[in-house]
Amino acid sequence: MPTIARFRTLWGIPAGDYFANWIAIFPDLKAKSYRLCQLGKDTPAPDLRPPGLTPKDHLDFYRKSLERAQILKPVKVNDQSGSDVWTLDRSVDFYRGTFQIDEELGCPGRVTHETHRNRSLFTPYAAKHILEKVP
Repeated sequence: MPTIARFRTLWGIPAGDYFANWIAIFPDLKAKSYRLCQLGKDTPAPDLRPPGLTPKDHLDFYRKSLERAQILKPVKVNDQSGSDVWTLDRSVDFYRGTFQIDEELGCPGRVTHETHRNRSLFTPYAAKHILEKVP
């Protein structure tokens, strides 16, 4: 029998020292039947990236981020990945690399790649091409 798992994002709620702000709201979320929370990275300017990053640079960052995330035993990981300045073929190679990393870290099928501005899956046309090559 399928079950529904309710998720709650903690976007906009600063973690606080030693996650104190988040820990304080967990009992209330549990009482409201939330089973999982979405935790975001607190960054001052998440859309700013140094120009000229290669797929290898992105894969290195992807691996490090996923390794850190594994500490929390996530059910799912959502990643804003790739770059819209790459050719479609470079993006395909990048996503093949993410699948390899997922396998190596023991989390195949648990990472989703978001369609997002400035990223490889930024348009339905790019996403269609990439998904045909990397299902």
